[in-house]
Amino acid sequence: SHKFLELAHLSIVNKYIDKINKIEEWFDLIHKIIVLSNFHFGFLLRQRSIKYENKIALICFILSLCALLLILILMVSKKIKDKNK
Repeated sequence: SHKFLELAHLSIVNKYIDKINKIEEWFDLIHKIIVLSNFHFGFLLRQRSIKYENKIALICFILSLCALLLILILMVSKKIKDKNK
């Protein structure tokens, strides 16, 4: 079902959905597929890196991990400060 989600990225599909005025139904379907298939950012990055065959997706992934790591460090630091008060 992850491959099916790639359809949501195609402009020809989106133009057709708009033409037949089924945007809400399309979004509902895509949302259900995302939830049922446990699709997440990692799958999206992998798809895009394969499709575009460049390192932009990898760079974005690394930056996202750095941001998450920074948030985690800040959270732990705050807990340590609060505990020492």
